[in-house]
Amino acid sequence: MKKILFTLLVLVQVPLYAQYDTLAAEGKFWAAVSQNDFKSAGELGASVAEYVPDYLYLAAVSNHLAYEYEMYYRMREVYFQFRGKELFELELLLQKKYDETNPYVNNLYGVIQYNLKDLNLRSPEHYFNQTLKLDPSNSVANNYLSLIEVNNRNYDKAIKLSQESIKSDSTYPEPYNNLAYCLDQKGQQKEALELLVTCMRKCPKNTVSTYMNFIGLACESQVVQYGDVMYEAPGFKNAEFLKSTLEKLKNNQTSLLGLVEQLMNYNSYGEAIRILDQFDPEPEAWYQYYYLKGVTGVMIENGSMVETVCDSLMNRGEFDYAFELGNIALQSESPQMAVWIYEKVAKMDQEKDPENQMKLHSNTGAAYLHLAQFDKAKISFEKALQVDPEDDITLTNLGITYVQMGKKGKAKKILTKAKEVVKSEGQMEAINTALESLNK
Repeated sequence: MKKILFTLLVLVQVPLYAQYDTLAAEGKFWAAVSQNDFKSAGELGASVAEYVPDYLYLAAVSNHLAYEYEMYYRMREVYFQFRGKELFELELLLQKKYDETNPYVNNLYGVIQYNLKDLNLRSPEHYFNQTLKLDPSNSVANNYLSLIEVNNRNYDKAIKLSQESIKSDSTYPEPYNNLAYCLDQKGQQKEALELLVTCMRKCPKNTVSTYMNFIGLACESQVVQYGDVMYEAPGFKNAEFLKSTLEKLKNNQTSLLGLVEQLMNYNSYGEAIRILDQFDPEPEAWYQYYYLKGVTGVMIENGSMVETVCDSLMNRGEFDYAFELGNIALQSESPQMAVWIYEKVAKMDQEKDPENQMKLHSNTGAAYLHLAQFDKAKISFEKALQVDPEDDITLTNLGITYVQMGKKGKAKKILTKAKEVVKSEGQMEAINTALESLNK
């Protein structure tokens, strides 16, 4: 049987202009930018974007300048999904709002022009040099000018500019990465590695580049095997260096967990476990620690590790984290483990919240459907529908189950009902595909 995973698409809708004082809201955004309060600018820009969509990109870049890198990437992705390559309105907005007398406005424009070179604005160098005329030690301007020199392979100039940026703000991760790259290019790999460790130690919020660059320098490609699958993944070259690094970062568990997450992205689960086993999570890092450990257990199919994590999460009432582990198992083609996780979470869910129980039964059914255990899938879907008779995803999957069982009449009835209550275009497509299969 062909395994099909039905995914509910999340659509972002931009509302029409309503009774909203956009001029006042825009004014607050630019006031926050001019005061170097990019965290507030990011929040204000996202609010204005509901009525003036191009502010979503300004909000994204504001988050970048506030070192909120994950939010930057999310907002930027949504913006380009909406706008595509049509940036004319953004260009007009920026031409209208420019204030050359403010260094932080210049930084905003410089970052935008650096990333969107097709905009009809001044060069990034113009904006950053204008910033330095107003604020000679500005860390952002020095950092981006160093990055431009890196791109031009002027490493000595880039090193000086990066060092000036770090001197102005030692918690800013980007110049550390520029400087480490320059040192690596000049054959100073040891110094580059130590600099990246310093970056992870001193910077509360790091970019993905920090972890990628560190792994690139500290690791070498190794062949690993999980189950019947063998593939290449990075492994640390020097155990003593890793030990000393973990000691230096013991007071910055956010960076350690960021490093673990990047190792997992590279399928280096053995090294991820190696780091996770070296420290006890502090309260603020507890959830991310156990979540990453649980995901690692799922990916290497280590049942005892997953069980320990599920117990820890559910004992703290963290249903969503434990439930998500089951979802990851299902999405990674481990439906049997997904069933096991869902059923364990269901037993430990003391509150028996109806919505949670519905999600558990529905996803358990989806896992059984992947396993071609149609009778069990049917029972799970029916339990979910007892809680919410109009859940379109559950109805769709129950209909597909009937299709696989050869019960076309019941399948058509259920799928027709799903069509009446469907909530998204993506789910409608899945329903229509299932209905079309009844005619074959």
